[in-house]
Amino acid sequence: MQAARGDVLMILDADQTMPPEALPRFHEALVGGVALSAPFLMQDGGIHIFAASVPLLCRVPAVGTLVLTRVAAARIGTRPLALPFSEPLLEGSRVRGFFASRGRWRKAVKTRYKILLARAAYALVGGPRRLIGKRDIVQVRRRGLFWELDLREGIDLSIYLRGQFEPATAAAHTRWVRAGDVGLDVGANIGAHTLHLARLVGGNGRVIAFEPTAYAFRKLCRNVSLNQDLTSIVECHQVLLGRTTGPMTHRSIYASWPLGEEREAHPKHFGVPKSTEGAVQWRLDDFLARHAISGVRFMKLDVDGHECEVLAGAQATLSRSRPLISMELAPYVLAECGSSVADLVALLAPHGYQFLRETDERALPSEAEALADVVADGASLNVIASPRM
Repeated sequence: MQAARGDVLMILDADQTMPPEALPRFHEALVGGVALSAPFLMQDGGIHIFAASVPLLCRVPAVGTLVLTRVAAARIGTRPLALPFSEPLLEGSRVRGFFASRGRWRKAVKTRYKILLARAAYALVGGPRRLIGKRDIVQVRRRGLFWELDLREGIDLSIYLRGQFEPATAAAHTRWVRAGDVGLDVGANIGAHTLHLARLVGGNGRVIAFEPTAYAFRKLCRNVSLNQDLTSIVECHQVLLGRTTGPMTHRSIYASWPLGEEREAHPKHFGVPKSTEGAVQWRLDDFLARHAISGVRFMKLDVDGHECEVLAGAQATLSRSRPLISMELAPYVLAECGSSVADLVALLAPHGYQFLRETDERALPSEAEALADVVADGASLNVIASPRM
């Protein structure tokens, strides 16, 4: 804490002071960077301490300053977990989620930190549930949508606690997607964004969801089936989109982010690969032509480093339909899959695309090296690739 400036809240072992039903609000504040209201954080005129040894947004009554504390370590059960957050950066009533890397400020959060926070949340939620005999597989309704969720999974737990996965991305989709649109969800996983997109496009629209792993495809189909009003809008395909149509080029794809220990877990983002058995491989252009799908206006693209492969097989669609693309920018996973931010830019630039920040739609650097430099190693940033008018 030596580098901290101004008022500091030390987080202590006080996990009995916060009711369990309040935990989702803290989780949302941590991930979204939004300050919680002062009354919620105050108790008897002082500062209400939230424990579980995770960072906390608070308001110091003496000066009205918002502080994002830093914690050296958290403990889940008997296992300590390092949480090396940087010093706080304060601005008005919002705290920007900046993290330090190589001495420079970066505007992206490392996935491993998100998973560590999710593990802490699961310890708080899952433990008491097991004590009273409740299972980790649940069926719930969140924000008007029905879900079957496995609380041992990061994506599922986020929906369970917060009502939706990646609220900032969902908010961006709400701004961009219109009733009657034709949209693609490439890397749909369990349908975390599919169902929300389907509700946005409505009965006159279509959402075509692609998920290559048998593990996530089963969960995707189940969640769609639980929402009968959306089954005529969403089409689910166990398809791997790539550069070519034909033989499968990947036997497994990352599709699970378990909240327990896994030997197969990726060292940086903790994902676990799942088999693509049963999937077929298509170029997107070929798939759309075969199924007579045209006028694609929107594409959500989250394929953990395989973005260039998908876009290489979608050049005719990008040229003809010029859809908005909501995607994850993660240079380190692009590199692991044999491509780069420069390759990504080269695939989109000829069609007049520019990268925008998801949250406020401000332009990001157009030059590949500067764009890559926005994101720290091991981190990702959700962006919008928008065709210039």
